[in-house]
Amino acid sequence: MIEMDDVLAHAINPLLAALTVLFQHDLELDRHVKRAAFQGKLCMRLMTIPGVGPAASLTFKALVDDPNRFKRSRTVGADFGLAPRRF
Repeated sequence: MIEMDDVLAHAINPLLAALTVLFQHDLELDRHVKRAAFQGKLCMRLMTIPGVGPAASLTFKALVDDPNRFKRSRTVGADFGLAPRRF
């Protein structure tokens, strides 16, 4: 369709170029996240949990940072913005 219509090609080609650049940046960011997650022992241990990947393990590591800040393990969820079902 694009080859048949010059006006359409003029409008779509810059969008496709921008999408290509965004995709390349996304791949690069994904590589950095995976590399950082696979270098840490805590992240590697967290990723053994089903459903926890590199991004989730890095997020948990960054937000919890020092586990001694929490008196109880169930208060960690509130720090992440999660609330019990009853509330």
